[in-house]
Amino acid sequence: DPAVEGARHLARRNRTALSQPLEDWRKLPAAGIDARVTALGNGVTTSFDYSFLIPDEDSIEVLVTNLTTLVVTTLSSGLYSVTGIGDEDGGSVTYPLSGSALASGYSLTIRRIVPYTQETDLENQGGYYPAVVEEGLDRIVMQTQQLSADIEEIIEADLESRITALEATALSGGAAVI
Repeated sequence: DPAVEGARHLARRNRTALSQPLEDWRKLPAAGIDARVTALGNGVTTSFDYSFLIPDEDSIEVLVTNLTTLVVTTLSSGLYSVTGIGDEDGGSVTYPLSGSALASGYSLTIRRIVPYTQETDLENQGGYYPAVVEEGLDRIVMQTQQLSADIEEIIEADLESRITALEATALSGGAAVI
């Protein structure tokens, strides 16, 4: 059943490498923290929580996935509302703003997307402002977490497609080339 397989994929994706909650997001390791959360639709829930920093309104992406067809739709910001922007403890996304709640067979993913730019400008012989340096370092960690999550997703998708190819080949009695 494609919906069950989609749910299994989401469960693997939402796992965390940490056994204890972090008290300060600035102590996050570069890898092992996924700045995304995925929830399954149930026809009732319209508020979806996230527990990571989204630094500004341009750094959030909300996706709806049809778990049967695996079609992913990026929602425009006018279709949802978000709280917790700039809050290191996270917030919530309300979707939809009107109409029926997200149905079973669909999932909603909230992810932090930061640009791969270096916006901190430190001038030679200029003043030292630790908060400016910390903000620049925090951005680098967020970028690294984003890359790590994207690479993991690509590897998982490749492995899943190879396993599917092996299963299809085994069923047909042919030889598999992986």
